[in-house]
Amino acid sequence: MKVVVPKTGDPWSDIGIVAFFQNLEIIQNEDEELFESLRLTPGFLEFEVEEDYLEDLKAYLIESIKAKINHLLLPPIELKLLAQQEWNKEKESGFIDERYKTPLSNEEITFL
Repeated sequence: MKVVVPKTGDPWSDIGIVAFFQNLEIIQNEDEELFESLRLTPGFLEFEVEEDYLEDLKAYLIESIKAKINHLLLPPIELKLLAQQEWNKEKESGFIDERYKTPLSNEEITFL
């Protein structure tokens, strides 16, 4: 299956296309047989993938994006001061629940 993603001229969309290309390059380096062709030109991104691998590629990209987005969220400063590593919970969708609140003990509150 041949896929062509044209660049739009909108910087934010084009940055997304370049980031998508970089993800595909990483995948190609791990599994050279996955893509028959992969190239980024000034006007478009083009790649060819066998239809048998399409669902696997989609699942991999979704998990990769979830991991990157979850990495963007930073712990609250209070929990950094307390050196707490467990400050978040994932939702069923796989994304971090940004509304989750970590309860603090009286000693931790006093320390802060």
